[in-house]
Amino acid sequence: MDIFLILVYIAVSIVAIIRCQTFSRIDQLLLGGLGFLLILSCAFKSVEEVADAEGYVEGFYATSVNERIEPLSTLFFNISKQIFDTPVGMFFFFALVAISIRVLGIIKNAAFIWASVAIYLSQIFILHDFIQIRASIASAILLCSIAPLYNRNLKLFLVMGSIATLFHYSAIIMFAFYLFNPTRINKWIYGSVLLVCYGLVFCGLSLGYVVQFIPIPFVQHAFAAYELTMATAGLEINIVSWPQIMRCCIFLFLLFYYKSIISHYKYTTLLLKLYAVGLCSYVIFADIPTFANRISELIFVFEILLFPLIAYAVRPRRIGLLISLFMGFILLLVNIYHFKLVPA
Repeated sequence: MDIFLILVYIAVSIVAIIRCQTFSRIDQLLLGGLGFLLILSCAFKSVEEVADAEGYVEGFYATSVNERIEPLSTLFFNISKQIFDTPVGMFFFFALVAISIRVLGIIKNAAFIWASVAIYLSQIFILHDFIQIRASIASAILLCSIAPLYNRNLKLFLVMGSIATLFHYSAIIMFAFYLFNPTRINKWIYGSVLLVCYGLVFCGLSLGYVVQFIPIPFVQHAFAAYELTMATAGLEINIVSWPQIMRCCIFLFLLFYYKSIISHYKYTTLLLKLYAVGLCSYVIFADIPTFANRISELIFVFEILLFPLIAYAVRPRRIGLLISLFMGFILLLVNIYHFKLVPA
């Protein structure tokens, strides 16, 4: 799987550089073929070597679905059981829906379609479509929600947010996004907020520190038990890992060149604000790894649209795309190693 992803990423990156300004009928056919190839790779993955996969397989053969699983995900599991005889069909069904929605979102909203496809392969494909199949559909819908968010289409956005949440509860954070002004941003404030979040955590003002002052014994005991569980499991967040620092640097770079970018791409303001939420949540929820990962990973789906915008800040434009694709390649290698897609 690792070699497959690297080769596909390189091929897509070459296409992204060559055809950065065009997207014709031929490109649509190529992207459709690539999408189907990715769907098949999700369906026929090695269950023993992929995190979460064995749990989904056990659920497929179980007489009932875990009651904690979201309603629409439960519906999809039940439909899969009725249509298919093996878990391969279940993985195919989830991937078909998620990847189809995501590709549509890229075509409709990306400034540089092929570059966005490459960035999608670097993390979101691995993390969501390949591993977290329930979150995959939720994040795909979130990617498509950028247009109704920008256009202030409340009804459509509420429908999309509700559907995404019913696939994965972490998507409930979507509803807060409607509070953001999609056309104006104070880059100094948003840049400072990220730095302040780091400053507070370095000073020991983490969420756990705040919880200990809540005068409710149940809350304190529950959080203490959670911290013990995370410590036993060895789960922790490194807020100064170089992928996180790289993301922060890209965000600050795009924020600095905001005026150069916004004239070319109207969603820039909204994407920067949402991405700031993802970066900050990873920091301020660092002592609650589940929260930090779920929230930030969901919002990082916007990297698909955001990273290629470096091309509007660097001349010639293809050099800017090359920089964004190189950043994506680094993330791809990190994720291949982190999720153990490298064969032993």
